[in-house]
Amino acid sequence: FLQIIYYLKILDRIFTMTEAKYIWMDGKFVDWKDAKVHVLSHTLHYGNGAIEGTKAYKTHDGRCAIFKLNEHTKRLLNSAKMTLIDVPFSVEELNDAQIELLQKNELFDGAYIRPLVYLGYGVMGLYHKDAPAQVSISAWEWGAYLGEEGMKKGVRVKISSMTRTPNTSGMGKAKAVANYLNSQMAKFEAVEAGYDEALLRDDQGYIAEASGACFFIVRDGKIITPPNDNSLESITQATVIDIAEDLGYEVIRRRITREEIYVADEAFFTGTAVEVTPIREVDCRVIGEGERGPITEALQKAYFDVVQGKNEKYSKYLTYINQKGKFMPIDNDYFKNRQQQNKGGGNSNGGGGYQPPFEPPEFFKNFGKKAGIIYGIIIVIAILFLTKPFMTIESGNVGIKQTLGKYEENPLRPGFHFILPGYQKVTVVDTKVRLMNYASVETSTGFDQSIRSNPAINILDARGLPVSIELTVQYRLTASGAPITIATWGPAWEDKIVNPVVRNIVRNVVGGFNAEELPTRRNEIATMIENGIRTQIESLDGKPVSVESVQLREIVLPPKIKDQIERVQIANQEAQRVRYEVERAKQEAEKKAALAKGEADKNRIEAQGRADAVTIEAKAQAKANEEIAASLTPNLLRMQQIQVQGKFNEALKENKDAKIFLTPGGSTPNIWVDTKNRTRDTAINQQEFLLLLIIQRKIK
Repeated sequence: FLQIIYYLKILDRIFTMTEAKYIWMDGKFVDWKDAKVHVLSHTLHYGNGAIEGTKAYKTHDGRCAIFKLNEHTKRLLNSAKMTLIDVPFSVEELNDAQIELLQKNELFDGAYIRPLVYLGYGVMGLYHKDAPAQVSISAWEWGAYLGEEGMKKGVRVKISSMTRTPNTSGMGKAKAVANYLNSQMAKFEAVEAGYDEALLRDDQGYIAEASGACFFIVRDGKIITPPNDNSLESITQATVIDIAEDLGYEVIRRRITREEIYVADEAFFTGTAVEVTPIREVDCRVIGEGERGPITEALQKAYFDVVQGKNEKYSKYLTYINQKGKFMPIDNDYFKNRQQQNKGGGNSNGGGGYQPPFEPPEFFKNFGKKAGIIYGIIIVIAILFLTKPFMTIESGNVGIKQTLGKYEENPLRPGFHFILPGYQKVTVVDTKVRLMNYASVETSTGFDQSIRSNPAINILDARGLPVSIELTVQYRLTASGAPITIATWGPAWEDKIVNPVVRNIVRNVVGGFNAEELPTRRNEIATMIENGIRTQIESLDGKPVSVESVQLREIVLPPKIKDQIERVQIANQEAQRVRYEVERAKQEAEKKAALAKGEADKNRIEAQGRADAVTIEAKAQAKANEEIAASLTPNLLRMQQIQVQGKFNEALKENKDAKIFLTPGGSTPNIWVDTKNRTRDTAINQQEFLLLLIIQRKIK
C-alpha cells in the first residue's frame, strides 16, 4: 500500500506541477489558487521584473534546509536595483517570508522557491517608476530539472542559433524577467530538435551559458568554465568551483569555443535547478565516453553532500527551517541572529524570537471524517494502477489487440482504449518510417529502434568477382495490415520480409553485370533494385509493408577492378584530350580555309568591280564619241579646220624648217612634226601638246 502511494506521488510530480497551499504576496499568505494579479499589471506588458531561484533540501539527519538563502535574496534585490525597481522589503524580511512559506506549506522534504519582484497595476506606458512594486514568493516540490535519468547518464545538448543577449543591449547581469525570452527561444529550438538543453554563445561566438544554467568542460583533468562577463553571476557555479578546488582540481576561468566542447573529456551544467547535471552529447558529438565522467560524478556527489548537510565546511550556507521530526525552525546561526535583532529592537511578541505557530496539516485534522472515502479512492486508484485496464496509443503507432492469445484483425488506432486485464492484451507497434541500412562499416544508431544496421550485401558479378553493395531502404508497416503481419511473421517481421527480399533482389540485379560496368550504369541498377524490391514486397498478401524509397549509396568493387577502371578512365580521359586537340586543329584549319576563301572572294569581287567600271567607262566614252560625231556638221568642221590651220601657221612661225603632216584621227587630228634640231624638237613638242589641248577643248 505504501509503495503504491509512493509511486502515485512520483507520477504526480512528473506529470503535473505540484500545488502547495499558500503563496506569499506582499507580506500575506494567500491560497495557491487565489494568488492572482491584474491583467494590466505593468510587468505583464513590458517585461520589467526580477526573479530568483532558491532550493531547499532534506538533509541527511531528516531536517530541511535552504541552501544559500541570503545570497539568493541579495541577488534578487540587486537584480531589481539594476532594472530600477524599488523593492519595499528588506533582505531579512524576504528571508523570513521564504522560511515561513516552506513551514506553512509543510515542504520539509525539499522544495524549489521562486521569489518574484514585479510591477503591478496602476499605470501604462514605458515609463515604469510610477507603477507599484510588488513581491510574491512561491514554493513547490520540483524534482530533477533535466530528469533523473539525465542526472545519471547525462543529457543531450544543442548549440543554439540564438545568441545570448549582449550586455550592451540589456541588463545582462540581472536575473530579469525580460532576459528569459532569449533563453526560452533557445530552449524551444533545442527541445523541438530532439535535445534536452541549449547552449548559447555570446556575440563573439564564445560559449556564454545554457538557457538556464552555467557550463563546464573537463580537458586533461582541468576544469574550465567561462567567465561571467556575458552571463549571470551564478551562485551555484561559484559553489561548484569552491568544491572542485577543495577536491584538488585545477579550475580555469576562460572563454570556450564550440570546437573545444566537441573534443572535451567531460562536460556538465550547474545551477540551482539543474544542480550538477552531466552532458553526454553536444550537436551529435559524443562527449568523452558518452556518459557521466569521473570528475563530474565526484563533483555531483560532493555538491549533494554540501546541500544535504554532510560537509561541515559549508554548513554555514544552510538555513534550517525545522528540527528533526518537528515542523518548527531550528536554532541555527540564522535564527540566533534574527532573535538577537528582535530582542534588541523589541517586538509585539515580547522578544521571544522567530516562532511561527504550529499548525497540523489539514489532512490530519479531517482524516477521521473522511477515512472511508479516502481509503476507497486509494484502493480504486491502486487497482487501476496495477491492472491498467486502459492504454493510450500515440500517433504513428497502432495497437494489436489479443483476446485469449488470438490477434484481432482490426488494429487499434491512435487514441485512448479500454481493455480487460488478464483477458485481453495490446501490443503497440510502430508504423512510422523505418530505415534499414546495409553498410561495410557498422554505424551507431543509438537507441533509435526505427533504424536497423546490417552488413553490406556481398555479391558475385557475372564473372564471379566479389562486389559489395551499400544501400538504405525506407519502409513502414501498414497500419491496416499490422495485425495479420505480426500474427503471421511475428515481432521480427523486418528480418523475415524486408531483409531477405532486399538481399535477393540486389543479388539478382547486380549479378547480371560485370563489375566494371557497375559504376557507369549506377542509375540504371539503382532503378532496377528499387522497382524489384518495391514490387516483390508490396505484392505480398495483405500488403503488410509499404516501401517508401531505396537509395543505392555505394558500390564497393574489388581492388583489381577498381585499378582497371581507373586505368580505363585515365585512358578515356587521354583519348578525350586527343579528340579535343584534333577537333581544335580541325576547327583552326576550317577557320583558316574560311579566311582564305573570304580573301579570294574579296579579290574576285574587287577585280570584277574594276572590270565592270572599265566596261562602263568605255561604253560611256563610246556613247559620248557617238554623240559628238553626230553633232559635228560640215560647217562646224570647216570652222574647226580654219582654227587648226591658224594654229599651224603660228607654229610654222617658230619652226620654219619643220614639216607638218595632218592625218585623220577620229574626232581629233594627228599632227606629225619632222625636225633635226633637238631644241626645235622640244619647242615643237610643246606646241604640239598645247595644240592638242586646244583641239580637244574645242571639240568638247
